[in-house]
Amino acid sequence: MNKFKIVFVGFAIGLVVIVSWLIVPMFTASEISQRKFPTKAADLLPTLPVPREKVKDSSGASMSVAEIVFVPRVIDGDTIVVEPVDPATGVPGKQETVRYIGMDTPETVSPTKPVECYGHEASARNKELVDGKYVVIVKDESDKDKYGRLLRFVYLLNDNSNTVSLGTFVDLELVKEGFARVLTIPPNTEFEAEFNAAAAAAASAKLGFWGACPTYPFQ
Repeated sequence: MNKFKIVFVGFAIGLVVIVSWLIVPMFTASEISQRKFPTKAADLLPTLPVPREKVKDSSGASMSVAEIVFVPRVIDGDTIVVEPVDPATGVPGKQETVRYIGMDTPETVSPTKPVECYGHEASARNKELVDGKYVVIVKDESDKDKYGRLLRFVYLLNDNSNTVSLGTFVDLELVKEGFARVLTIPPNTEFEAEFNAAAAAAASAKLGFWGACPTYPFQ
């Protein structure tokens, strides 16, 4: 009888070990699949297919200067890393840094400046808008700044089964919500009037840093 008990207990322990070995990896895989930290466009394929059509502006005209890119990382409130993707194959290209045109958010990562008031909030809002998504970047006059960053206007995508068109104008949205000030550097002056109007409205309503910061945060 004792021998039978020992065999039975041994069998039970072995069964528990085998079941645990099968179940634990399933939970681990499930947890991993729920993580929302894509680092490359390929991480989202095919669940987020690359838009195959040309981008159209509000009038329906094709925008030859527009490029659809993936955003694997947000650096701060006005700077992101983008990854071009071949629309035919979905193969990712070389990652580059994009600096938004026409506006400026409080500093959080500058090696020469302290973190400025409302900088972390601006970074978080920018991340909420574009991180892990396909966006449209559009050039004005200059291609890059002195640091080698692409200078671009950034738009969200309106993507449906029929067309791909421009959605929220991210640069302007951050100004409207009080996360950014206007910063116009010629020759990139398109939408300057729109930026100034948005900043005036945000300041009047004390939105974002206009109401949250005791002093003007930009040095």
